[in-house]
Amino acid sequence: MNTRLTVKQELFISHYLANGGNGTAAAREAGYKGSDETLRSTAKENLTKPHIKAEIEEAQNKLKEQLHATALDKRAMLWASAKKAFADEPILDHEGNQTGEYRFDSGGVVRAIAELNKMDGDYAAKKIDSKQSITIVTGEDEQGLF
Repeated sequence: MNTRLTVKQELFISHYLANGGNGTAAAREAGYKGSDETLRSTAKENLTKPHIKAEIEEAQNKLKEQLHATALDKRAMLWASAKKAFADEPILDHEGNQTGEYRFDSGGVVRAIAELNKMDGDYAAKKIDSKQSITIVTGEDEQGLF
């Protein structure tokens, strides 16, 4: 059965897709009249009609294909973000000259790596104390090696 859509049904579908799936708002914007309760009922009725449901599903599938990013794509984007955040960025003065100081977005690196770890299932179930003391040795030892 090939049921044709009315103009209002086409508008309903268009507004439903555009507003993220709010049937009541889509019915109102498509030109259906009535209270919110009436519009909600109209939307529910439209969404149960097979030809309307099929049009919505087809449009959503097309959109998913256009916006599809594979897990590998997402990993590449996250890794690129982590590398960019990890790079030292020169600090510029008000005239645009380098000051000799650099900044780096440690929070961006941590967030990107944490997201990659979640994708791999590699995240700690409990908090780990990451505070450690570090001893820095400067100068020379007896053999002049430092």
